[in-house]
Amino acid sequence: ALTPEALAAVDVLVMSGPFRPLSESELAAVTAFLRGGGGLAVMLHIAHPVRDLLHRLEVDFTNGTLREANQVIGGNPLNFRVSLLADHPVTNGLDSFSVYGSWALRGTAAQSRSIAETSKESYVDQNHDNRKSADDAVQQFAVMVAGEFGGGRYVVIGDDAVFQNQFLDDANRRLGLQMLQWLSHR
Repeated sequence: ALTPEALAAVDVLVMSGPFRPLSESELAAVTAFLRGGGGLAVMLHIAHPVRDLLHRLEVDFTNGTLREANQVIGGNPLNFRVSLLADHPVTNGLDSFSVYGSWALRGTAAQSRSIAETSKESYVDQNHDNRKSADDAVQQFAVMVAGEFGGGRYVVIGDDAVFQNQFLDDANRRLGLQMLQWLSHR
């Protein structure tokens, strides 16, 4: 369980693809950890287990994973390179990085911002027909949001595979290192 005692010795909490929702006491512990200056990285496999945490951070997510028309990897529109990167310590010096099944994100808090986005041709397959159609949401979407919460910082990435060994190329490795450096305030 995530408790204040367990988090007391931690600089950065990484939550990658959780399948179990946080309890109310865990949500309170993570919130207090952030307010106290901790760093939080959340990578989504499915969004619902971290829904309550994301809502506390004022980060919204789509009801389905993104598909991209540009920079597709291996012919699968769920896997693509992201090259629209904001000027931010997490993305500095990167031309792009890869995602492998990402949810779209939107930070609505004043202290959060999108730092990586898809092309304008990306879409969420609303009618689940596995192709771009008139019923789909087609637009530029964020796949990574960064922000501050109290004295702490957070990064939410719409994909939990971004740092898996099989996908850990130089760009994704550098993204992970820079994310941890920024989250740890170093």
